Amino acid sequence: MNVAELMTSQTQTCRIDENLGTVAKIMWEHDCGCVPLVDSDGRIAGIVTDRDICMAACQRDEPLSKIPATFAAARDVVTLLPDDTIERAEALMREHEIRRLPVVDESRRPMGILSINDIVRAVHIQHRPDGLTPDSVVLTLAALGEIRG
Repeated sequence: MNVAELMTSQTQTCRIDENLGTVAKIMWEHDCGCVPLVDSDGRIAGIVTDRDICMAACQRDEPLSKIPATFAAARDVVTLLPDDTIERAEALMREHEIRRLPVVDESRRPMGILSINDIVRAVHIQHRPDGLTPDSVVLTLAALGEIRG
């Protein structure tokens, strides 16, 4: 099974020069927990999660409309290609302790998002689809929940 089979397409993006108010509005209107930031060529240049927005608001104590998206964005974005395996996706999630991975084309333009929720739903609905096992999902969830010291 590959990433393209499970990813959520129609990913909402935001230009990197926008503010966190715009990013939060996209999350609210599209019921998503992260928004990839793109440069003027549409290539992924960062990613902002709902948690990133909360932490930035706390740190800056300003309206979100006054905080640049880049203040909260992760700039080293771990990505997947649509043909990558789900095993690779889980390994990256465990290694980097992240719940969502943008799926990009060869030019690094966003095509979708693969989340841990997509993987859990696939195991639950398909009961052992190729490349996924309940044990592998439990390992990934455990890695995401590790306490950092």
